[in-house]
Parts: sequence; C-alpha cells; structure tokens
Amino acid sequence: MLANVDRARRVLRDEGIDGVISSTLENNFYLTGVWNVIYEHFQYDTQSYVVACSDNVAGGIMVTSVGEADLALAAYSSIADNITFGKFFREVRPEAQLSPDELRIKARTIDQAQEPSAIDALLAGIAAAGLDRSVIAVDERGANRALIEELTSRVPQAKLVPGAQLFRRIRMVKTKDELERLVRALRITENAIRAAVAAASPGVT
Repeated sequence: MLANVDRARRVLRDEGIDGVISSTLENNFYLTGVWNVIYEHFQYDTQSYVVACSDNVAGGIMVTSVGEADLALAAYSSIADNITFGKFFREVRPEAQLSPDELRIKARTIDQAQEPSAIDALLAGIAAAGLDRSVIAVDERGANRALIEELTSRVPQAKLVPGAQLFRRIRMVKTKDELERLVRALRITENAIRAAVAAASPGVT
C-alpha cells in the first residue's frame, strides 16, 4: 500500500483535521492505489475525488464518473465505496453469466442511480463518510479550482481548509511499497541509459 496511514493519522490529528478530500491524480492514486488514465490525459478537465476520514485515509470513498467505475476493481481492498456520476452506457444480456467483478461493476453502473454531477457525487461522499459537520482538508490543486468555495456554500456546517500542503507533509515519509517502486523505477532508468549508451556509435541516428 502506498498510503502511509499511520503518518497521515498523526499529521491530521495534530492539525485538527477530521477528514480529507483529494482531487489530483497523484493524491487520488496515493489514497486508493488507482491510476486514472483519463485523468492523466485530461488533468485540467477531469474531476475525480477521494473522501476519507483522518483515522484511515486508505479506507475512503472514491468519486468517479460512471464510465470509470471499473477503476474501483484496482483499488485497495480497504476502500469503503465508489460513488459515481454522469452518464455512460453499458448493457448486459439477461442470460449472461457474470463474474464477481462484473457483478460489482453492474451494481455500480446499471443497478444504482448515478449522481448528476461531480459536485453532487462529492457531496454524497462527504455525507456517507460522516464529514458534513467536520473539519475537512481539501486538496485545492485539482481541475476545479473553485472547489473549496463551492463546497463551502453546499456544506455550510463543515469547515473546509486548503489541504495540498498537508498531503505533501504526509507523503514526505515513504512506505515500504513506495520505496520498492522508487528503486525499481531507478533501476529501469539506469538500464535504459546503459542500453542507449551501448548502442551509440558513429553513424547511429
């Protein structure tokens, strides 16, 4: 697991924070283990969030478009829920025999109603997490730069504060999984450099 749950618990407790909302690709990935490829390509348009209580940031609620609901299959087993929004079309033949994963996606995308917008889904996530009267640190660097203002008007009994720097503080200390990935990435890069240098000779383009 990438999320340093114990460190997050200490940092957020010391700051008097009850919960967090992540809104960027990297912080969503940190809290869920899910790398959203759509978000990677459209970082200034895609809205995707994670709502988590401070005592277990790896047990939060994913908020994604309904078309990306299948990403929940790659999330940490600790993730509590996936609230979806928007429209997307999936069909299942009545006679189809679905796997457990397919049944999970069907339940999220076909059987249940979708929230009309990302903000509506995020509000549902805040309520489901029991944070609608709490102090919430909001990662303000996502696609919606007016997120804190919008949420403040929609959840007036909650106190919303900027959270990007808190995420930075939490992520400064790496978990074992993060260190292993960093070392692996370093080795891959070193091998690529060696291969490129070995291939370099007069006449090579």
